[in-house]
Amino acid sequence: MNEKEIEALAQMLTKASASKEEKSTVSREEQVELLKAIASKDEDGSVARKKYAESRASVLLPLLDVQSTARMIFQPELLPAGSQANYPISFDYTEIAGYLPKLGGAVTRITEGDEIYIPTFGIEGAVRYSLDVAQQGRIDIAAEQMRLLKNRIVAKEEYAAWRLIKAIHSGVNTNQTVYCSGTTENFHSFSKKALNSLYVQMDTQRRQLTDVFVSPRSLGDIREWSNTTIDYLTQREIFQNAGLPNDTVWDLKIRKVYDSSLVDNTAAWGFDVRSYGKMPILRQLETFEDPTAILQYEVGVLGRERVGFGVTDSWAVVKAVMDSSHAATPCANL
Repeated sequence: MNEKEIEALAQMLTKASASKEEKSTVSREEQVELLKAIASKDEDGSVARKKYAESRASVLLPLLDVQSTARMIFQPELLPAGSQANYPISFDYTEIAGYLPKLGGAVTRITEGDEIYIPTFGIEGAVRYSLDVAQQGRIDIAAEQMRLLKNRIVAKEEYAAWRLIKAIHSGVNTNQTVYCSGTTENFHSFSKKALNSLYVQMDTQRRQLTDVFVSPRSLGDIREWSNTTIDYLTQREIFQNAGLPNDTVWDLKIRKVYDSSLVDNTAAWGFDVRSYGKMPILRQLETFEDPTAILQYEVGVLGRERVGFGVTDSWAVVKAVMDSSHAATPCANL
């Protein structure tokens, strides 16, 4: 197997493990043979494993853009090599700006000035699976490991992003939190009233509500909306789709956050994602072969990216609390 054939192999393997939404042009039989090739004992097998590992990034990158809530809230920007991640801010309309210096680090706040510099840091992940899996051509297990690698990168991005969001929000105007509880509705319900409260408060902040993030349980409350709350056709579509068509209502996106430590069942977060924050990307996700994996008769893939998160417009967020423990009038602070 020459260099050109190995390169073709890596490209075909990339297509073979693409997301289920994409139809691969490679048959299952071909995929099995291609996976077996990376388990070869000779030098060609070593080169094929390296090419295979490096090709994983082209599979995972498109999935990060549509599955990471961090990339939905913060505007990603791929920076040229050697450039600085600095962005203008206007403190005439923004009370606080801030950034996360490193993964797990303390949030740094800025309360004056006209520019913010956002440092970048590394986010890494790794997976391994037995060489026997490759030798047997078990492509489903190999694909599952790539999904796991993607999930580990997404989890770290979201941890960093929501840590920054909550830290900055704790220091902004108290009116940016609205309380939606009352005797006439389920205290923990993500109701139309709660959604409207987000809309109204964001409008008072002279921003446009574009995206709302809730837990899966809160989003499920939408299926309880009656035709006295919404029109019959919308209710019918909700039941047909087990949720909002295209996750959209009132021209905004309702998005799920599965990690309850980030967004729990008693809160909904609304953003104007056009201005809220920036996500500079100094190095896009790259994948490499783990050279030590073969010593344990395993196929190993390492993933790494270098990104940053910064809030440039703290007025572009509002939080709705749907909690009966707060003694507030229904949807106060409107």
